[in-house]
This record gives sequence, structure tokens and C-alpha cells, in this order.
Amino acid sequence: MVEHKCILSEKPDALDGALEWLQAEIKKMESVNDSKKRVTDELRADIRPFVQKVAEKRGLVSNR
Repeated sequence: MVEHKCILSEKPDALDGALEWLQAEIKKMESVNDSKKRVTDELRADIRPFVQKVAEKRGLVSNR
């Protein structure tokens, strides 16, 4: 069996700042996901009363 060694770069200086860049990208993605979740939660809260009215009119839920 042949032993394989992983080489990220033959020029280690080329990787300077790579970790910081990756962490910044992850943070941006998390921020976007948090924003999407917040918007979804707000829409759900705003639309819920309308959905309940329709369900009540169709007899799918009881009036509270």
C-alpha cells in the first residue's frame, strides 16, 4: 500500500489569512441565516391570524 500525504500548498505563505477569511465567511452565512429565520418568524406571526380566520370559516378549528 502506498502512503499518501496531504499537501495543502507548496507555498505555505499562500495560506496566510485563509483561516481568518474562512471564519469571516462562516460568520456572514450565520448572519444571513439568522436574518432569514427572523423574517420567517415575523411573517409566520403576521399571517397566523388570517390563517386561523380561514380555518374557522371552513370549520377546521373551533372558535376560541
